[in-house]
Amino acid sequence: MKARHAVVVALVGMLALAGGALQAEEMTLTGEVGAATCGLTHAGPSAEVCTEQCVSRGSAYALIVDDNFYKLDVSDAIKAQLSELAGKMATVTGDVMGADIKVSSVKAAN
Repeated sequence: MKARHAVVVALVGMLALAGGALQAEEMTLTGEVGAATCGLTHAGPSAEVCTEQCVSRGSAYALIVDDNFYKLDVSDAIKAQLSELAGKMATVTGDVMGADIKVSSVKAAN
């Protein structure tokens, strides 16, 4: 019985530590605005056209930073800003959790 209790306590401790590691961290990243369905490459004639076409078909926006790809979770207001930046460089600030960003602000990159 004591061994079972120790295993349960150890598992609860591991889950608590894992939960802490999954916390979102606010970051600012600069990269190309793309579409989540495209990944790191574009199938259309240009990054702008491909992004616009994919998003019009229901894809989420994404940010491509070097060899990393982040799916963007955005409000309607930020979605309108991203529409203007499709295929262009942008600076995005938000809570990063793995390969997802809950965007709080976006602006054209300098």
